Amino acid sequence: MTIPEFLQTEIFYFGDLVVTAGNAVAGGLTMIAILVAGYWLIVRVLPRFFKRSRVDAADRRRIRRSALLALFFLIALAVMRSSGINPELWRIGERVLRLSLVAEVLFILQLARLLDTIIELVLARKYSRRHREDGLAPARNANVARPLLYTLALLSLIQQLGLQLHAFHV
Repeated sequence: MTIPEFLQTEIFYFGDLVVTAGNAVAGGLTMIAILVAGYWLIVRVLPRFFKRSRVDAADRRRIRRSALLALFFLIALAVMRSSGINPELWRIGERVLRLSLVAEVLFILQLARLLDTIIELVLARKYSRRHREDGLAPARNANVARPLLYTLALLSLIQQLGLQLHAFHV
């Protein structure tokens, strides 16, 4: 048996989907690559950020939790896309809701939440430090980036859903 023949070997059925050895290999390699990148992010990059920015324990937990959830949804999305296991959840006419779209929506929202937390910490600390140097009262944690991040996430979701919204129709 040659390698191309082996990769076409059907391993099991998932509803109407046929999972081949090639699908399983692609999904496994994708998952390993994302896990290695996630390990590097969580073990190497985040601790440096925490040390440099002097992040307290509660914010560290919040950032780690957001990063782990984003990583989980990214792994689920990548494995579904690379392995071909992408079941249809719902169909209305030509519109189809697939499991990968749900994972993608959850990943985008979690990524926006993670970026919001990190940007909030960085901007709030700089703003607070500047006001302490000026002798003014300490700044409150203003969520400066939140509207922009969630608007970008919403626009990305609208694009992924294939919806076409028009602000002005001429």
